[in-house]
Amino acid sequence: MPNEVKHILQKITSKAGWQNGLVTKQSLNQQTSDKFSFQFYIANNAFNDVSLNLDAIYFNHTNTVIYIKTLKDYNPAEIIELQKRFWNECRTPLTLIITPQVIKILDNYAKPASNATRIKDIELDEFSTTDEGLERLANLLKQSKLDSEQVLGYTLKLNTEQRVDKKLISQLRVSRKQLHDKYKLDFSTIHDLLGRSLFTLYLEQRDILTKEDIKLETKVSDSFFDLLQNYPTETYTLFRFLKEKFNGDLFPITPKEENAVNQNSKILTLIYECYTYETDLRTGQKSLFNFFDFKHIPIELISAIYEEFMSEEDEKKNLIIDRAERGKRELGAYYTPQMLVEFVYNEMLPMPSENDHNYNIKILDPACGSGIFLVEGFKRIIERWKFSHKQSKLS
Repeated sequence: MPNEVKHILQKITSKAGWQNGLVTKQSLNQQTSDKFSFQFYIANNAFNDVSLNLDAIYFNHTNTVIYIKTLKDYNPAEIIELQKRFWNECRTPLTLIITPQVIKILDNYAKPASNATRIKDIELDEFSTTDEGLERLANLLKQSKLDSEQVLGYTLKLNTEQRVDKKLISQLRVSRKQLHDKYKLDFSTIHDLLGRSLFTLYLEQRDILTKEDIKLETKVSDSFFDLLQNYPTETYTLFRFLKEKFNGDLFPITPKEENAVNQNSKILTLIYECYTYETDLRTGQKSLFNFFDFKHIPIELISAIYEEFMSEEDEKKNLIIDRAERGKRELGAYYTPQMLVEFVYNEMLPMPSENDHNYNIKILDPACGSGIFLVEGFKRIIERWKFSHKQSKLS
């Protein structure tokens, strides 16, 4: 961090009273007593990600509130890619960009800007680096306001309706309706096709399914999106390969589904449009920008969103009749938030430490829906195993 912007950050920290909530690379390395806390785990992972190169993180207890990054210049292209990454992660609401000349607050919940001319869509406020500008910033982002979340909802007016989870479930809903109304697919087939495609994208964008794998099996392309657009037969070749490779039948392929796709390949084009978000299926607005990035959308968020999406069919069958439940669905708040899951585990199964690193643990979730509690529990058991076997690697 250049000395000039380091000095600016120090001034902000002092004026805003961030001393108890701010974690920097330097302060993280100096931690001893909290070295095995959940906050340390989150900060350490973020700081070790060289593609982010963050300088500091502001926490409200264990929840990340602000990512802080210092730059020599405010480069719109770099800012757009950074905010897109944080939008897909759906974890931290704000980013503070500090340059020697200007400071800007980004809305990480706002739909990413498709190009530099739309960058104002993701910017919440701008401040000069003069004493007057820093004072105004400090008054806006005082620790007391951040910790009460007052500034997030009422002052800055974050665009929560554009969060990645809201947009993904909107795409799924419209896709389902179009596949049913226009292409006459039944809902079971639609859910299998959407779910299988989502699973494939997750594997591909996380490099579990490599380009070489795809090209070797299909012979025509190394990209799943390209297959969806241009090669319906080979798309199903890939689906069968994955079924055999992972020995699973979660989203079975039926002759009825395959026949429908063979008769109208636009079905797969709609799947492509759903998961790239180049086209907003609700409004019809088109963009050349691929908004969704399944490399960074957390798997627990994906599974929770898809569980909510699937469960909406139960409501249509009158299996869910409670008005409060319907209200939750309308707000897109039916699934368990990740921060609540983390809060429970921080109390019951914290990150490993010298005095607590047993990994021989069984976890039971009798009310399992999306599996979000089981996913987080599995992550923590892995961390405990790694702590107990420092010289070994997971196979």
